[in-house]
Amino acid sequence: MRNIIIHICGYESFDKTKLTNKLKDEYNEKIYIKDLKEEFYQQISKYEDFIDLFIQKYNDKPLILLDVKNCLENFYTIDTKYKYFITDKQTDNIECKKIYKQNNYKFIDSDKIIDKVIKIIENKKKYMKNYKIIKKLGAGLHGSVYLVKNKKTKKKYAMKVEKVIEKNLKSQIYRELDFSQHMTTKYPQQFMKIYEYKNKKCSYVNWSQNKLNEQNKLNNIDIYEEKYYRELIASPYCSITITSIVDDTIHYIIYKLDDKKIILDLFIQIVNIAYLINKEGYYHRDLTSKNIGVVLTKDKYITILDKKVLTHGYILQAIDYGTVLHKKYILKKSEIDALTYNNDMYYILQIIISRIMLKNLNKYYYKYIYDKVLNDKILISEQDSKILEQYLENIKANNYNYFKQILYKIIFFDKFQTQLAINKKVKLFDFIPVESVIFIVKNFYDLKKILEHLISL
Repeated sequence: MRNIIIHICGYESFDKTKLTNKLKDEYNEKIYIKDLKEEFYQQISKYEDFIDLFIQKYNDKPLILLDVKNCLENFYTIDTKYKYFITDKQTDNIECKKIYKQNNYKFIDSDKIIDKVIKIIENKKKYMKNYKIIKKLGAGLHGSVYLVKNKKTKKKYAMKVEKVIEKNLKSQIYRELDFSQHMTTKYPQQFMKIYEYKNKKCSYVNWSQNKLNEQNKLNNIDIYEEKYYRELIASPYCSITITSIVDDTIHYIIYKLDDKKIILDLFIQIVNIAYLINKEGYYHRDLTSKNIGVVLTKDKYITILDKKVLTHGYILQAIDYGTVLHKKYILKKSEIDALTYNNDMYYILQIIISRIMLKNLNKYYYKYIYDKVLNDKILISEQDSKILEQYLENIKANNYNYFKQILYKIIFFDKFQTQLAINKKVKLFDFIPVESVIFIVKNFYDLKKILEHLISL
């Protein structure tokens, strides 16, 4: 980790806050980030002396030098392994580019710089010696996911790194391994496969550690979860899993589509994944659109319940098993309750159905998609409430009020728009009939019945 020096130059107009904060959030005290904009002229007359002293003082960790205002005249004094210049088409300077090219600066945008910095630092950790990190794909509550390449075979995989505590069925990673082995053996098309796993000491900093504030308190964490996350922070061990990769997630595809037939067929695949999970006694608990991967295919059809469903070029897979439950695991009371009262149609109804069917509101009143449309409770008249209650007879108490709100916004869409005070009224995007939404809610705990209904549309 020593002697990694990255000198990032850019024009005066650049806002470095995004770049700096993202690196700090990721690595915190494990790197030094120094903005050289003012300090050089205030302290030492010779720029190279200042840089030499600074590097000598902070040579035990990766050093990111941010130098914007004066790098044009001083860049040649910095002996850096990696030199990047942030480009900006609006304030492009031909002379500046010419000088930097002569001195081997690479022109790149700030997001790519972040990816390169992460790649350089992460590859120094050598989580698994046979794999090289290509780029970071994302980060969740417990860990980070990277695109990696096997050094020998050159094949690409996903690598997930996360802190772990215990080595039993109470531990998250061992639940993931159990789930993956069981589901990929029976349903290889629908589930991400775990190929390799290691549990080892590592320096990974997880999400909860970055959430520690100056008072050593965890921000935005329930008091009952804090003990668990503090144990994660204290643990010196990581789990590293090598898994199959997907081409995208449904989150970045389905909300952009306007063809109702394509959306319906993809929705059937999503419900099928939930059905298979719950059929085997599992509860995924986080089957959101970002946790459903997309694998591009030339196959025209996929078989679901002995029926052929058009793929439209996409095979869908569940890709993240970090919160999975099963009665065979050692469960806390809250997990027992979750397994008893829910199934994986919950997030499908919440995110997939409501967000798509209400999507036309986004064109005229953007903020409501995330605020009022999906989250805020709307007042429901007594008369309308009685109509809704007949569809909610089988819904358990923990989901009752929430489902009532979703049903109201879809069944009484025109009234809902009036309550939002939107000037221009839009149409409900009914990729499935309103009657089908009612059918799903009425049969919420029978996923096979829901799936059969959708295939018959």
